Amino acid sequence: MKNDVLIPLRDHGTADIVGEENMYPTLPVAVDAYRERYLSD
Repeated sequence: MKNDVLIPLRDHGTADIVGEENMYPTLPVAVDAYRERYLSD
């Protein structure tokens, strides 16, 4: 996630609700994290 998106999310408390551990720098990284979390055996 780029700073121009992340900073307002932090400023308004949304990052705390979502959890920054659930925010990823790119879509492919997010997809890999999803696959690892939910599709791994």
